[in-house]
Parts: sequence; C-alpha cells; structure tokens
Amino acid sequence: MVRRLVLGRTPGRWTPAVTESLLSCRKGDPTRVLGVDPGTLKAGWAVLERAEGGRVSLLDAGVIRVKGSDPIEVRLNDKYVETGRDFKGTLAHELLGHGLEHGVAKKKGNDFSYGLYRGDETGALLVGARVEQELGMKVRNGRVTSYLRDPEAYYQQNMFLAPAYALGLSLEEMKDPVRSLQEHKELVSAHRSELLERRKELDEAIKKDIKNKGLREQRGEVQVSIDTQDESLGALDDYVGALEGDEKLLERVRKDAESEQFKAYQKALDEDAEYLRKALYPPKKKK
Repeated sequence: MVRRLVLGRTPGRWTPAVTESLLSCRKGDPTRVLGVDPGTLKAGWAVLERAEGGRVSLLDAGVIRVKGSDPIEVRLNDKYVETGRDFKGTLAHELLGHGLEHGVAKKKGNDFSYGLYRGDETGALLVGARVEQELGMKVRNGRVTSYLRDPEAYYQQNMFLAPAYALGLSLEEMKDPVRSLQEHKELVSAHRSELLERRKELDEAIKKDIKNKGLREQRGEVQVSIDTQDESLGALDDYVGALEGDEKLLERVRKDAESEQFKAYQKALDEDAEYLRKALYPPKKKK
C-alpha cells in the first residue's frame, strides 16, 4: 500500500495535487492519500483510495475546528494533544526537534550544514522519545532502542531507508563533506546492486509460481527499496554538486563541523540518549 500526505487549498473538490498524487503511483499499486486543506480556524481532511483496478473512492472526510479567540500556538497544540492518541511525542519531534533547531540554524546562517548533520533527525527522534518518557507514555519507536543500543549500527542501517539518512554526516565527516558524501554514495550503490540481484531472483521465482502472493509482495518491497536508493543517489549527487560548485559553502560546512554550536547540538543529543538509556534500561538492583 502506497501512502501519501498531500496539502491543498481547493475547497469542495479534490485538489490537483491529490489527483496528481493518485495518478503518479505505479499502475496496479493500491494507493491511499490523505488530503489536507490546512487552516488555523478550520482544517478539512479527506482520505482517498485508488484500488488495484484504478477505481478511486472516498474513504472518509471531516473538518477540524478550533476557537478563534485562542492564540495560534494554543490552537494548534491543543488540537494535537486533545486527540488522546500518542501524538505528544510526534509534536515534540517535529516542533522541538526539527522546527526549533532548524529555526536557530537558519538564523545563524548554517541551515545547509544542519541539513547535512546526521544529528538533525536523530536528535528529533530522541527529543520526541524523551517527552513521551517524561509524560509517562510508553516509548514504542523501535528506532529509539536501536540507536540507544548501538548508535553506529543504527546509522548504517538507516542509511538505506531514505535520502535524508543517506545524506546524514557525523561532525567528523562534515570536515570533508564531499569525500564523505561520495563514500555514502558508494555504499548506497552497492546496496542497490544487491537489491537488483534480489529482484532478479524473485522474478525467476515468480515465473515458476506465478500465483504466489507472498513472492509478489516481496518483489514489491524490493522495488520500493530500489526506488529509494535511486532517490538517495540523486540527492547525494545534488549535494556533492552544490558543495563542489561553491567554495564558500564548502568552507562553511567545514567550519560548522568544528564550531561550538554544532558541538552543543551533539552534546544535547548525547544527553537525551543518556537520559533515555537510564530511563528505559535501569540497572538491576543487587539482591
């Protein structure tokens, strides 16, 4: 199932963005799209689905309303929290982890460097988990425990999940970002080659057992991963090109890697990780 989030501003009908999103998916893939018409007082939403045969249907829709007398920050946060679902960690992840730090980086003029820093996503992940833990909620995100147990293995495993992870550099790697990104590209390319071999094996197996649904599902998952590696390779090329074509930008990233600001980012990340290790894996009491 392909899932997408689409924002639009066309009331009363499907937005062009929603229609394009439905049509752009590979033919035959069942697709579900969440369309959102954002607003600070009223926000409309709808869930559309395209079946394997191509038929599009409306699954559900509604409107979220808030009090216009409240400040905008209160309105948005209140609607997030009052759902009763586990959105508090997500809110912290996006607003405190990403939004706040990206805002600070942009104000200081090093948002490009922060976008390369692998602690961007990891820091937000840990902030969200820490808020959940402090509120007495259960931390369910498996990536949190994966990072806490072995940070370097976590980064290696996540490199192939999305372009943002493929681009992520440690502070040490940021001292020579072009070389580091090229090394990441080699790793992604090697993984892509392995996936192509796996797809070939599955294609042969499907020819012998064409009705085997499990094999077809595996083949679909492998294809999605291949597409992800293609996107990551494109992003890596874009960033290498940007750095090689702008000596000032390249020098800025190198300086940021050794700056007090980025050391503070890493220190905050390490402190959150240590807090979560103690909270989630407390030492056993001696009998």
